Amino acid sequence: MEKIAKQEKSKSKCCILLVRVSTEKQDYSPQLRELKKYAQSLGYSKFKEIATKESGFLNFEKKDGFKQVVEYINQNPDFNTIIIAEMSRLSRQKVVLEQIKIYLTINRIQLIIKDINFTLFDSDGKISLNTDVLFSLFASFAESEMKTKIERFGRTKKYLSAQGVSLSGKRLFGYDRKRLETGKNTYVINKKESECIKTLYDWYLNGVNGDKTKCSVRKLTLECIAHNFPTYLHSTRNVNKTLKEEAYTGYKITNNRRKNSAYWKFGDDNAPKYIACSTEMKYPQILDIDLFNAVQKKMENNNCVTDKSSKHITLLSKLILCDCEHYYNGEYQIKDGFKRAKYLCKQAKQPVRKCYVNKGTFSMYMADSVIWSFCLQHIDKILEYKSREEAKINTDSLKDEIKNLNREIKEIEKKIDIENTIFRKTGNSKEYEKRINDLDIEKSKLIVQIDKRSSIIDSIENKKEENLKREIVEHIEEIESRKDLLSLYIHKLITKIKVLYNSRLYIVFQVYYNIDTNEDYSFSNYIVVKRSTRDNYKIYYFQDELFSFEDEYFTFKFNDIRSKFHISDIFLEYHPEMVEMAKWMQNIYNLSFLFNSIGQLNDKEKLEIFERNGVKSVDELIEKNNLIKSDSIHNIEEKLSTLPIWITEMKMLKYRKLKIYDEDFKK
Repeated sequence: MEKIAKQEKSKSKCCILLVRVSTEKQDYSPQLRELKKYAQSLGYSKFKEIATKESGFLNFEKKDGFKQVVEYINQNPDFNTIIIAEMSRLSRQKVVLEQIKIYLTINRIQLIIKDINFTLFDSDGKISLNTDVLFSLFASFAESEMKTKIERFGRTKKYLSAQGVSLSGKRLFGYDRKRLETGKNTYVINKKESECIKTLYDWYLNGVNGDKTKCSVRKLTLECIAHNFPTYLHSTRNVNKTLKEEAYTGYKITNNRRKNSAYWKFGDDNAPKYIACSTEMKYPQILDIDLFNAVQKKMENNNCVTDKSSKHITLLSKLILCDCEHYYNGEYQIKDGFKRAKYLCKQAKQPVRKCYVNKGTFSMYMADSVIWSFCLQHIDKILEYKSREEAKINTDSLKDEIKNLNREIKEIEKKIDIENTIFRKTGNSKEYEKRINDLDIEKSKLIVQIDKRSSIIDSIENKKEENLKREIVEHIEEIESRKDLLSLYIHKLITKIKVLYNSRLYIVFQVYYNIDTNEDYSFSNYIVVKRSTRDNYKIYYFQDELFSFEDEYFTFKFNDIRSKFHISDIFLEYHPEMVEMAKWMQNIYNLSFLFNSIGQLNDKEKLEIFERNGVKSVDELIEKNNLIKSDSIHNIEEKLSTLPIWITEMKMLKYRKLKIYDEDFKK
């Protein structure tokens, strides 16, 4: 240590002055002057100035300023001291500061921080416990300080936007920016442009000079040009945008996605690329809200490609759920003489509260046929699970619950009678309507609970599940020729569908069985569809209890084993030996699953399992299960790195195209 201390002393005249600013507008000259005076007061006479203009949130690998420091020290070992004004000049990320400290410690580089009078190494060339704690503490301060500023700036910006001040982005047509005495900007109405907006809305609703044949966006654009309206309204895109701009009513909420700085600027590859953001914004009012709503309603009804020839039955209505918690709707079109139908989120085209997820659209013909094919192929399994869960249900307790719910309904009805009496005496209609509405909602919720319990009891006592398969098999042709019947039976078997992924080539559904259970578990399967041409689909399915899905990848869970695979891997061909190994491993899983659930079975079911596995008791089953695991564990360890152990779960779905859509492909 004495040798290190002497070495430190001999090099004490040389140091690196490191400064950093975040933007091009900032000047680092004052920092350098202050640091130089401070270094001279400490006895340093030789300086290397390194100044950078970069963000304090950059990752360690992308910090050009510190890279320059490392390179210079490697070429000039006498410069083994770095002086900075404050901790944040190195970085504003604690993890990066810790990485820098590791480099300094390993290479015996002294760090001096002016503002807090901090030195990394003491006079003996050691880092004390107190110094280590102080470094971590100030590193945390450096990170939290800027995050607090950013959060405070964001809150202030949202507040100002809601007050109609400091509205960012391009100038909105119809307004001019005006600078206030506070230095903030706000919007004021541009009289000429606002009159054009009002005229445009009137034209769209009532026609040009009463001529309702000139109400389309294209014709209105031509009228804007003819009437010498501002150039902005000389394009159909801008006319259409103006007719949908909610800000003209005086208020709007934006639902946008902004670039995440952590990913795009600071090099954090694990951060999401975009962040959903919502901002309330206030504007000077140009349009009456009723006029705006009337135009929106007419625009929705004027969709010239929408097929309005008949009332449609959408098979998967109220089944496909978007991540934004709204259902997918069916959209029917006639284009170039062909019928088209697709599913899209209900909120995807809404001007207000627009869907922030928007996983796109997909063919109704494909989705309906795939789900119906899945129902037919899984009806036995769904009904088996349904019967097993219903066997656990005590119908007597359900009947008692229904009696209690009916008592609650009677209590609510008494409250409604009391409110009616009070209203007759006081005549306070607003207060009365609010209370009655609240009571009606409460009553409706209780009725829904009663209907659900009654349906379960009816299903169990009349054994309706046993007849369901027979109904479908015996009347398959009639069912597949009628949308109302198809929808009825699909809803009997399926309760929910989630769209996990949707691209040009692949779509991933998660399909939930229509099974009521008291346990915190939902029965569901993944369905993965590979699309190439119309009616040419490759489809696989597998149980979700063994898998999770995120960012195009499935993760298979086998006890402590994790195996990750991409959507495209499902459609590859694998060597027979690999498949056999996967089956063997799956057998172990099945035995484990069987043992875990055997306590819930009755004596007859247990006896059948014992005979099937060649044992006479639970103890023998456990022993046999353990022997299989212990005898073969080395095989698992050898094959784990190369074996796609999930492939035994992949099952091909036989695609059955619904014939009711055949006519839709003809002109």
